[in-house]
Amino acid sequence: MQTVQLRVPNSLLLITSSADADLPETIGPGALVSATATCIAVGTMAEDDGEVSVTMTDEAADDDGLSLAGEWLMDTADGRIAVETVLGDRVLASPTPGPRSLVRLWVSDDFEPDRLLIEVLPAQER
Repeated sequence: MQTVQLRVPNSLLLITSSADADLPETIGPGALVSATATCIAVGTMAEDDGEVSVTMTDEAADDDGLSLAGEWLMDTADGRIAVETVLGDRVLASPTPGPRSLVRLWVSDDFEPDRLLIEVLPAQER
C-alpha cells in the first residue's frame, strides 16, 4: 500500500496504465470520473482548498468512510498502473497483476473528494 498527499493541479488526477494512455475527452457535467481502457480521469478537491490523500493498494480494502466511484477493467500490458497529475508528474506507481487489471476507485465525496483509494486487482476477481 502506498499513500501520497498533494495539492492537485487543476483538481484532476489521471490513473494510467500506459505511457501513451488514451485520455478521456471530457468529464461530463456533474460527473466525478471519466474513463477509457488505459486512463481514468478523476476530479478532486480544489487545489486551493488543501491536500488530497491518494492511496494505491493491490488488495481489496475495507474503508467505511469511502464510497465506490466505479470499477473498470484496464489494459495493463505495460505492467504498471500510475497516478499522475495533468502536468505529467507521476505521484504513485505500482506493478500490475497481469495484462488486464480490475481497478476500483473509492472516494470520500461524490463531488470534491479529499481522499482517493485505488485498488489494483487481478481481472479474474471481478
